[in-house]
Amino acid sequence: MTPKPLVSIVTPCLNPGERLVRCLDSLAAQTSPRNEHLVVDGGSPDGTVELLRDRGVRFVSEPDGGQTAAITKGFALANGDWLGWLNADDILTPRATELAMAAAVQTPAAGWMYGQCGIRRDTGTTIFEPPASLGSRTLQEQNMLPQPGTLVTRRALGTGGP
Repeated sequence: MTPKPLVSIVTPCLNPGERLVRCLDSLAAQTSPRNEHLVVDGGSPDGTVELLRDRGVRFVSEPDGGQTAAITKGFALANGDWLGWLNADDILTPRATELAMAAAVQTPAAGWMYGQCGIRRDTGTTIFEPPASLGSRTLQEQNMLPQPGTLVTRRALGTGGP
């Protein structure tokens, strides 16, 4: 039996403070053992590096060109077949990567995938249901694919470029 693909989640951050704790906890709680988490920190002086060291999280901490540069750097350093990013104030449900990789095994030609995503605010939770199909117009006119619910293959990223 072929093992499920490795999922690499990159977290870009700069001075995330306590918001990062829930993110780290959600990645540590994933039910799939085939995950790696890499934090790309922009040189935070707020205790982020100490937190990451204490937790044993793989990280890089150095000044960078902002969020996009940090994500690109993280993807280059990651080992996974599937790549995603989770901001410091985002979390994944415990089975998120397990369910995503079960779908990936069923559709090995897929270059990216997306799923349901909940956005929680003080006023309540908004659930983004993914559309049944996407066309260029949908992607141009609507934000139908919230970043925490989206993964891309290294192969597809190499085709499209960072």
